[in-house]
Amino acid sequence: RHGLSRLNSFGKDPHYHCKMPGTTDPNLYRELLAFYQAGLESGAVKPEQIVAWVDGIIEHDVEVDPFFADLALGGRDINKLLATIKEYLGDRRHPTGYRVSLGDLYWRLERKEITPTEAHDRIRGYLYASSQIDDDERYRLIGSEDALSLALDRIWGSVEEAMTRLKGDLSIYSGFQLERPELWHSANSSVESALKKEQVDRDERAARSATSQAVANKKKPWWKP
Repeated sequence: RHGLSRLNSFGKDPHYHCKMPGTTDPNLYRELLAFYQAGLESGAVKPEQIVAWVDGIIEHDVEVDPFFADLALGGRDINKLLATIKEYLGDRRHPTGYRVSLGDLYWRLERKEITPTEAHDRIRGYLYASSQIDDDERYRLIGSEDALSLALDRIWGSVEEAMTRLKGDLSIYSGFQLERPELWHSANSSVESALKKEQVDRDERAARSATSQAVANKKKPWWKP
């Protein structure tokens, strides 16, 4: 299976990049923890997945880091798990977390592993439940979510067209693959470049529009509004 079910390919070795033999440093998993936070908030990740990952670490560590012990005590309580992760990560945004989630959604759409209704629920969860997602990235996806919602309710447009639009908007996150965490840093750079290009394009369109309007206004007789 792909996607979320393959998270353990990242965490299967509890000493992955471990600095101290016998003890796993949670700081090495900050990006994965940010992904777990975004996933719990949006409903894309289940507590059981985190519990299994933490149990694997505790089982193999000679001395357990207090953070993992606290995480294990949270059990399957989403609020406790979120509180523990948020306290560790702090208030700073961690874009990798939600971008991995959006990349996972893109690949699920690409492989046709998710229904339109499931896709709508997932994207809506990321947009309105996640505290991590950047406002600019949230706004660029709202149109796709609205279009899919209207299509599913048979109010406007086709579901197929709405799904194509959503996949297109998510394509900038295609570099994020759950089973390839070593690529996440370069994927972040690609997303930042794509977002900057989109902003430049918007600014250029706005400038052209303003210029056209100014020319049109000069051509109007002075007595016309």
